Amino acid sequence: MSDTVVVSIISTLGVLISVSVSVLVTRLENKAELEKIKRELEQEYAKLLFEQRVKAYPELFSLLSGYGKVIRYKKQSTSNLMEFRDRLDAWNNTNGIFFTESTARLSGKFRYYLRNLIDADDAQNVTDDDWSSIRKIIRAFEDSIRAEIGIVDTQPAGVAKELEQVYQFIDRRRGLRRAS
Repeated sequence: MSDTVVVSIISTLGVLISVSVSVLVTRLENKAELEKIKRELEQEYAKLLFEQRVKAYPELFSLLSGYGKVIRYKKQSTSNLMEFRDRLDAWNNTNGIFFTESTARLSGKFRYYLRNLIDADDAQNVTDDDWSSIRKIIRAFEDSIRAEIGIVDTQPAGVAKELEQVYQFIDRRRGLRRAS
């Protein structure tokens, strides 16, 4: 083989290797850039979803907490339970899309439970155990939506030191009332 052919082959191989390396590097850079864009989009989506939850969940919390107090103060009735269920359904129709899977499941099961309890032939005879169960489910529901917006795990900026004294005072007063 002549020197010209050998030089030509070596030159061609050099160009092919250079092009191959260049294509490989470009593909890796593009893949990394796409991953970065994907992460940024996921973060933006999570931020927007969180903002929607922060807007919508206070109304649900108020509904749940309010009815929990109705039960605690022994003002519950089948009539106001039906109203509560209807309001819960209406809220869910508008905002349930923002739930995580576990909260959506809890919401669905709770609303189904209420429907069955109310639609039963003896709906007027909702028992004390039923009311207790409803209150427990409400507390779990409240905890679930708090967790979704980070309230459960977020530490306060500061702690009021006198709270422990207030708790003790209230507990002593409650004990006195129960004893009398």
